[in-house]
Amino acid sequence: MGVLRLHILVLFILLMLMFLVSCGTSRPVAMDQRRVERDMEQRYRESEILLEQARQRHYEMQTPETQKRMDETRRKSDVWNRGGVPFYVKWYWAVISLLR
Repeated sequence: MGVLRLHILVLFILLMLMFLVSCGTSRPVAMDQRRVERDMEQRYRESEILLEQARQRHYEMQTPETQKRMDETRRKSDVWNRGGVPFYVKWYWAVISLLR
């Protein structure tokens, strides 16, 4: 009986060890995930650079008058987007634009 119990105990320990080893994430999988994330970040940065270059090309193709209007519009939108204009000024201009 003692030998049978020993065999069962050893099998049980081996089974538990097998489950512990098989359930853990392997190092190559984690490295692959980090590599994929790094590649995606690199592609995103490259696309941002290409987009900025396309904007600059578009700006340079415009006439000087149009460039001046584009600069003015960009400055106004920056002020409005960062919250530099109080809400009551926005409301005032909204009402004025509706009355026109």
